[in-house]
Amino acid sequence: MAKIYPRPGDGRISRNDAAVLARVSPKTITRWISLQYLKDVRREGRRVWLNPVEVIEVEHRVHEAERERMKLVLGAA
Repeated sequence: MAKIYPRPGDGRISRNDAAVLARVSPKTITRWISLQYLKDVRREGRRVWLNPVEVIEVEHRVHEAERERMKLVLGAA
């Protein structure tokens, strides 16, 4: 697994580090920002800095919904 480097001071992480943490692509992180799944976003020019705890929470909610959907599709109880 790739290393994640939080920013000194506030512990925020970059979009690419958030993607590694959430096991999704950087484009997915961008989509989560545009859909306002991730709300605690700090912008510095074109760069975004994200709260890693919020990233984990969103990843859990999104993947939980996918697991439930797969249960319905596969007919699992």
